[in-house]
Amino acid sequence: MSPRTNRHRFTLVAGGTGGHLFPAVAVLEELAKRNHTANLLCDKRAALHLSRQAITTKTRRIVAVSPRGGLLAKVRFVPLFAIGFCQALIFFLADRPTTVLVFGGYVSAPTALAAWLLRIPVILHEQNRVLGWANRRIAHFARHLALSFTDTDGLQPKWQKRAVVTGMPIRQEIISAATPYTLPKDKTFRLLVLGGSQGAEAFDSLLPKALARLTPESRTRLTITQQTDKTTELQTQYNELKLSSELAPYFSDIAKRLAASDIVIARAGASTVAELITSARAALLIPYPHATEDHQRHNAHAFAETGGGLVLEQSPSLANDLASAIQTWLDNPSRIESAATALRAIPPSAAAEQLADCLEFAAESSRTEKAIQAPQDSSRRQVKKPTRKQGWVL
Repeated sequence: MSPRTNRHRFTLVAGGTGGHLFPAVAVLEELAKRNHTANLLCDKRAALHLSRQAITTKTRRIVAVSPRGGLLAKVRFVPLFAIGFCQALIFFLADRPTTVLVFGGYVSAPTALAAWLLRIPVILHEQNRVLGWANRRIAHFARHLALSFTDTDGLQPKWQKRAVVTGMPIRQEIISAATPYTLPKDKTFRLLVLGGSQGAEAFDSLLPKALARLTPESRTRLTITQQTDKTTELQTQYNELKLSSELAPYFSDIAKRLAASDIVIARAGASTVAELITSARAALLIPYPHATEDHQRHNAHAFAETGGGLVLEQSPSLANDLASAIQTWLDNPSRIESAATALRAIPPSAAAEQLADCLEFAAESSRTEKAIQAPQDSSRRQVKKPTRKQGWVL
């Protein structure tokens, strides 16, 4: 093949939370290594997260809205969906991608439908252990369904032949920063608190209550780093508890902070869980109780099954439960080390590479089946056909 045909134009679609956007960023990084042209199509919320990422990918925004809620939400959904669909059609006609990869969120439904009508191959990636609302609709006409879990709930039998297990794409900065865990020699434990993009406010009231229940001696052995918008209020409370802390609405060097932590307290979004595993850091996960399809609880229990930490439910007793878990780990540091060791034993993610393979395969297949079967030039990277057995999974 000529150099021109070795490259393709792809569009990646990610909406809503960072949990949809961050795996897209990881695949964009891999496609850039392979000299492909890739654009990102997202909604307003994802664009906010993207503004904090150091990538130069061409980004387009469309209207996206949830159909959930009362009568007004349902009435608004129809015209806004139509607007998003028309925007996607215009962008696809302008960019002419050879394949579209969608990562879920409400932005994915109108864009996937537009791609399908234009006969552009659609690949769907599901980050969670439960197939999401939008993804269940897209799955009917997706060329491939890329999964992060072998036991994904909501997968219909008729979709099995098109399903591939790739795992969860991880950003390169997380992979590069990951180091083997060792217990701190000074016996001062670094506690990292990540609220995530959903339900972070609950942590602002939870953490001071939980940490106040620790023994005074234990609090002297803790250093807290927490993402919060209430920095002044929390700083005052932590000072009263004589806790060393660093608070900020956003940390741009989160990969390094993950690698430097001993214990992580977080929600259980798919990206968070996967990055904890890659960083091999023990965690106490508190699933966001209002997450769609209750997917965070499924993700959290998958993490706990690896031996990497515990799941705590958001209930009236949560402050006591969290304090008890932290106190137990501080009194028995070997448990922190064992959790990190269990996570370290999980094979590293190759999901970004496998999704890039899947994109290349779909693009080549749509161009001509004969091109796929023909002998490949040894100087060119082999385009791999994805299989169900591939992939890193939780």
